[in-house]
Amino acid sequence: MEKKKNTNRKKIVINRTQKNPKLSQNFNIFHKNLHKNFHKKKIFLNNPLVDSFSGHRDGIVCIQRHNCNSSLFFSGSSDGEIRFWLLNSKKCVKFFPAHNRFVRKIGVDYKGKFLLSCSDDNTLKLWNICQIKKPTICFKNKNNPFTTLDNHPSKYFFTTGGKELLLWDQLVFRPIQKLIWGISSISCIKFNPEEPNIVCSSNSDRSLVLYDLRLIRPVNKISLDMCSNDITWNPSFFTEFTIANEDSNLYTFDLRNPKETIKTHTEHVMSILCVDSNINNSTIVTGSADNTIRFFDNHSYKNLDIYFTERMRRVTDLKFSLDGNYLISGSDDGNLRVWNNNFLKISQFSSITNQLSFDDAKFNNKKFINPVFFSNFYLLPKLVRTLERLKKILKNNQIKKKKEKNSHALPGYLRFNFKI
Repeated sequence: MEKKKNTNRKKIVINRTQKNPKLSQNFNIFHKNLHKNFHKKKIFLNNPLVDSFSGHRDGIVCIQRHNCNSSLFFSGSSDGEIRFWLLNSKKCVKFFPAHNRFVRKIGVDYKGKFLLSCSDDNTLKLWNICQIKKPTICFKNKNNPFTTLDNHPSKYFFTTGGKELLLWDQLVFRPIQKLIWGISSISCIKFNPEEPNIVCSSNSDRSLVLYDLRLIRPVNKISLDMCSNDITWNPSFFTEFTIANEDSNLYTFDLRNPKETIKTHTEHVMSILCVDSNINNSTIVTGSADNTIRFFDNHSYKNLDIYFTERMRRVTDLKFSLDGNYLISGSDDGNLRVWNNNFLKISQFSSITNQLSFDDAKFNNKKFINPVFFSNFYLLPKLVRTLERLKKILKNNQIKKKKEKNSHALPGYLRFNFKI
């Protein structure tokens, strides 16, 4: 006998509620926002911007620190004006119209008594820092302008760059030595602080030239894909130097084998305009056309931190203070900004640190969220974020294209044809 189904039984509907938040749909969004707020609180407490000095009527082109006084800085703008700044009093002490055009570079002698400036108006001027009503000496070159200069770290000598590299005696104020390699003009010159006879320069023909002032001719020439804007020497390893390139990369070379790069830092999105190294530790700071300042570790490939503000435009020059605790940067908006290199310790604020550590511990338990991505990506400007995405896509496409070409190449083709 077949059993009859009971059709009169009512269907019981159970209304279930999700009381466990781990099973909710908005769980991922909640924890992403939590970690974003955590980093916003952290940046608010560790605000690196100390102060911003305004006074220049045009964009700042170059910055130089005093060799003896740690609070005295000099800045030159594109309208030919030079200003003296004191960090202790937070104001401009002196300002005067030095040139008729761009102030390309400013230099201070090793004793800190005289100031040198070169400009696009084909003049090279020497100023007494105590009396700046008139330049003590003015030299005018009728043929070529001076594009850059650098002072000797321990003597009254300095070098200038244009279409040729000239070594000057500051006491006589005349060129002693003349070095030329090719027709290209020089954009940057830097003395080696440990071995001052060695000079490195970047040229407009996308090359780096190494000079030894004890010899008649230049020593070596390194050719790159794009032009270099600035050079800095490593204070801990004096044989290494780092260059800021137009292709948004930092390249580190060694004097013993200059044809191969030791390290490349590829975090910037647009061309790097200036670079400087800290004397106390192995950090390198860079200023770029993407309106950001980035810190790198010289011994590794890590990007340590990023500084930016809403109003700050492309960073044209930056310098560390003598003690290395502060960073001074100049940008196209005409403001001189002072940044704190040593962050404030959040442990001073005990009530807030407990909440921050609790939020961070919550977030770190979730393995599917990358904390580095959220700490850097969401707080950057929108332009930088979009360019970072494009840079990653282009890099992956180049790797994929290279692999496909290698896989489809004929046997023995890659050995004799390196450019495929």
